[in-house]
Amino acid sequence: MNLNDINKHLDIPEEDKYTPIKVIEAEYIYNLLTEKLLKNTLEIGFAYARSASHIIAATLSNHIAIDPFQSNYNNLGLSNIEKLGFNKYLTFYNDFSHIVLPKLLENEKKFDFIFIDGDHKFDGIFVDFYYADLLVNEGGYLLFHDTWMRSTQLVMSFIKTS
Repeated sequence: MNLNDINKHLDIPEEDKYTPIKVIEAEYIYNLLTEKLLKNTLEIGFAYARSASHIIAATLSNHIAIDPFQSNYNNLGLSNIEKLGFNKYLTFYNDFSHIVLPKLLENEKKFDFIFIDGDHKFDGIFVDFYYADLLVNEGGYLLFHDTWMRSTQLVMSFIKTS
C-alpha cells in the first residue's frame, strides 16, 4: 500500500482535522524509517493513527502504540489500522504512558524509533522522554511532535543542556 492510499483511507472527521500529525510529517516519519531501516517502533499518542499507519507501512513490523483516550476518538484510530490491514502489526495499550513505559522497561524492550506525541503538558512529556531515553537502542531515534509548544520546548531545552 502506498502513502497516497493510506492517506485516502484514513477516517478523520473534518471537525478534528488538525488533531493528527500533518500528512507531510507522517511522510517524513515514513521516509526516516525506510531510509534508516528502523523496525522496532513505539509511539506515545495514537488518536486517528495517521502516524501509526505510516510507521507500520514503513516497517511492516510490530509497532507499539500507547493512548488511554482512544474512545474519545470513537476508536477511529484502531478502526483505521484495521481498515488498512495493519492490525496484525499493532500492539495497542489503552492506558497511560506512565503506566506502560515502566513495564516495557522492566520487560527489557528496546526500540529503534520512539515518537512522543501524547500528553502535551511539561511533566507528561518529560516522563515520556525519561522512559524513552531508557528504551531507545543506542543509535536509535526519538522524535517529538508539537515542538512549537512551550512545554515541548522546555523538555527539549533540558535535553540539549544535560
